[in-house]
Amino acid sequence: MEAEGETITFVTSEEENDLHGIEKVLGKAIPRVTLPDFDYKAPPPPKVHGREGGRHPRESRGGSGRPRWRHGPPHR
Repeated sequence: MEAEGETITFVTSEEENDLHGIEKVLGKAIPRVTLPDFDYKAPPPPKVHGREGGRHPRESRGGSGRPRWRHGPPHR
C-alpha cells in the first residue's frame, strides 16, 4: 500500500544536500516553490534561547536526570 498525502517543509541552503539525499532515496525530485514576496537574502532572525522552564513541554525528567519523553501510557 502506498501512502498518499502532502508535506510542506522549509529548507535552508545549508540543508540542500540533505534534501538531495532524500530525493535519491525516493527516486524522484521534490518540487520546489519560492515565495515571490520573501526576501531570501535577508539574514535569519536571532535564535531564541530558553523556553519556559528550559525544557520542551512534553519532556519530563526522571530520577536519572535524563529526558524522558511521554508517548502514551507508561510502560510497566
